[in-house]
Amino acid sequence: MKTKKTTSAEESKGKIRRFEAPVEFPGYGEEIRLQAYYNFLDRMKNNMPGNETSDWLEAEKMVRSKIKAS
Repeated sequence: MKTKKTTSAEESKGKIRRFEAPVEFPGYGEEIRLQAYYNFLDRMKNNMPGNETSDWLEAEKMVRSKIKAS
């Protein structure tokens, strides 16, 4: 299977989006785990579709936005 290497020209044209990882702080992983658990509880309580992966990804998004806001 061949893979295409990206070039800085492609990156500058906006074809490729890079996401910066937030600066980790003590408790970062625990914060995500806890938020994912709360997402799970909310999903179960409200009988919403989803799974543990969607709970985790949403938790990461929420924690990152919380970090950016502070």
